[in-house]
Amino acid sequence: IGRAAELAAATPAAVPLDAAGGLVVPGLHDAHLHLLDGGLSLGQAELGSAKTEAEAVDLAARWSLNHPGPGAVRGRGWSYDIVPAGSYPSRAALDAAFPARPVVLESYDGHAYWFNTAALRRAGLALDGRDPEGARFVRGEDGRTLQGTVLEAGSELVERLAGPLSRAEKAEGVRRGLALLAASGVTSADVMSSDLNEFEVLSELAARGELPIRVFYCPPLDGDLSLYKRLLARARGRLEFGWLKGFVDGAFESKTAAVLDPYPDGEKGALSIPPERLNALVRAAQAGGFAAALHAVGDGGVRAALDAFKAASDLPKPLRRHRVEHAEVVHRDDLARFHALDVVASMQPLHADPGGVAPSEGAWTRNVGPERLPWSFPWRGLSAAGAVLAFGSDWPVVTQDPLAGLAFAQARKDGALTLDEAVRAYTAGPAYAARREGELGCLEVGCLADLLVLSPDGKTPSHVLVDGREIPRSAH
Repeated sequence: IGRAAELAAATPAAVPLDAAGGLVVPGLHDAHLHLLDGGLSLGQAELGSAKTEAEAVDLAARWSLNHPGPGAVRGRGWSYDIVPAGSYPSRAALDAAFPARPVVLESYDGHAYWFNTAALRRAGLALDGRDPEGARFVRGEDGRTLQGTVLEAGSELVERLAGPLSRAEKAEGVRRGLALLAASGVTSADVMSSDLNEFEVLSELAARGELPIRVFYCPPLDGDLSLYKRLLARARGRLEFGWLKGFVDGAFESKTAAVLDPYPDGEKGALSIPPERLNALVRAAQAGGFAAALHAVGDGGVRAALDAFKAASDLPKPLRRHRVEHAEVVHRDDLARFHALDVVASMQPLHADPGGVAPSEGAWTRNVGPERLPWSFPWRGLSAAGAVLAFGSDWPVVTQDPLAGLAFAQARKDGALTLDEAVRAYTAGPAYAARREGELGCLEVGCLADLLVLSPDGKTPSHVLVDGREIPRSAH
């Protein structure tokens, strides 16, 4: 990297790449996304524009007309604000438009699924069926009848409701997702996965030299550690084994985030896992050499995650550094604990956008409440306390575009970052979490040549390079 004349003299045989006045930064590293879900969402009904329950049903119906067949209608992106506060979308609304074809629609944050009666029949579930382990059905006024929404559902339940996807469908979703990420300027991605088939697809692509970007694969924390060690041994090239993803709580919108003080309406979200079980899983992972990435949204969840890392701090250091995912609200007493425990704060700038996924009068702001709001998305407070930030998208919850995240990180009304701070959170921060500082996320001698050249206006990627090779436009 340098001036044209200097480079020509130093490396006369090299092919020059003209930045044309654009900014050159290390390749951007998305520290948290869902590759398979994101890739699949590109072919599903998009419900993000719906303002009401009826509009969401209409969008799904239009998609169904263009995609006829016996398979389920899958869609995502509906907001909790399409129905009155405290309620959830109904099975009856979907049944009116889809009396026979199964429909399963994912909320924008992935913490709720809306389904119709045909999907219940496909799953073999009764209208008053029991709650699956780890999930909760919303029920009608009688306290028994399934109303049409399930909270915190796992992939097994979703596949029962919608029907399983084929290996070919999953492979195509992964390929489409990777191409979109590369086109967006992402050169590394930490992929949160609940489907081991995703690793197999990635492994095949890596073996053929067809992974356009680096992928850190992150399977569930409560899985088989002996299997994970075998996957670690198989990861090669641009496919690396990342973290073990665990859940401590849910989301503010559905009041499943664990909070230290009650919600404004008096409810108190509980941890999704007993602390003793969480501590045992983290200790077992670290004893096996693995680091954990713990989903913790509320201040109660964040504290429980930090407590679990503290309880394992006597063990040898794992392959990566431990992380707290999301950390949407952090109690002031816990800010300094991130640095003290060498835990990375893995956060998503666009989650803090009051005009985006958390409307100012919407469910997120309402449930966080005025007392907790000043401690929400505390990028500055964490940084001031010595914590390392690693930014990502959580795609498909929000756009995969890292430039949108960079822009909002600088534009946020309270607690905005500088351009340098925001870029570091998308580069050096994730590299630090991976224990790859000095290799990734840097523009220095000895660093891997993963680079992004932005257009002069800074709004689009002009060139994306991984290992010093430009990703062809055809791969974008």
